[in-house]
Amino acid sequence: MVQLRHRGKNVYGWSVIGSDNSIRFPSEVINDYGLGCEADIVLFTASKASGGFCISKFETLKSSGLSHIISENPELESDSGRIIGYKGKSYCRLRMIGDRLELSSQIMNHFELERGDKLLIIKGSNIAFDCIVKGPLVDMANESEKDIGVY
Repeated sequence: MVQLRHRGKNVYGWSVIGSDNSIRFPSEVINDYGLGCEADIVLFTASKASGGFCISKFETLKSSGLSHIISENPELESDSGRIIGYKGKSYCRLRMIGDRLELSSQIMNHFELERGDKLLIIKGSNIAFDCIVKGPLVDMANESEKDIGVY
């Protein structure tokens, strides 16, 4: 993991969206967020300034202070891949297999992503990590001389 500046955000690396709309994640993020070999996750909108999305393990989100997201949107309990709007953000439940997450064309379009886009994977709270495509942190990572892995 790389720290872009003193007391700054910790970065796991870059993930490039593949030709099959899949994203691979470094083992460190898999371990830190308890994703294991198969994990139900909730993907949700990141900030407008950074684009992309955040990822939380379903059970972690359900048992956190943000559990109201799931209790007020029961579709997230069972519906895999359907995008749900709630309080200005978008949410969808997906299954991650190993270090790989496959995004449907609908999800790619909704989050304004394209094959070949580079997502900066950033350590977030203990609930979710960020996968962002633009903004000051992406600019800083692009300009950094530090060795940021690509997955």
